[in-house]
Amino acid sequence: MSQGEPVTSEHPAGRPDPDLAAVMRAWARTMAAVGAATGPFFGDLEITTAQLRVLGQLSHHGRMSGRELAAQLGVTPGTVIPLIDRLEDRGYLRRVPDRADRRLTWLELTAAGEEFFRGLWLPAGQTVMQAIAQFTPEDRRTLERLLGQIADHLEHTAHPPGRASSP
Repeated sequence: MSQGEPVTSEHPAGRPDPDLAAVMRAWARTMAAVGAATGPFFGDLEITTAQLRVLGQLSHHGRMSGRELAAQLGVTPGTVIPLIDRLEDRGYLRRVPDRADRRLTWLELTAAGEEFFRGLWLPAGQTVMQAIAQFTPEDRRTLERLLGQIADHLEHTAHPPGRASSP
């Protein structure tokens, strides 16, 4: 396949691409191993998966309105209100009224929320770092390049929410 050619999971005859299938099996195995290594840690958290998704969206996109957050999560705006309330009660996010449009309230992570979210990935990051430390410098650069390409693709195909006025 030449650079710039779209990546698909099928060959011209409609058959799955065996190379891509093998890569996806390796990816699934890696994610399962990371999950197994970090499962006990995540199981002890006093936070729900839905709340974790809210923190993840705010960490990735920055300040958002409730409607933008709901759209990113694929839920109705009313669904995110209790999640926001609980995270605000824990001190992980704050509501910031928009100075130009009083109807608009921004949601943003607090310093405690940012620290909590970063800390979530520390155990997994340390485990993965130990595995990567065994790679040759050339393999590390290759992995960095490939992960960067995956992230670029995901970031460009996921449509970030539009921004309304700023505070």
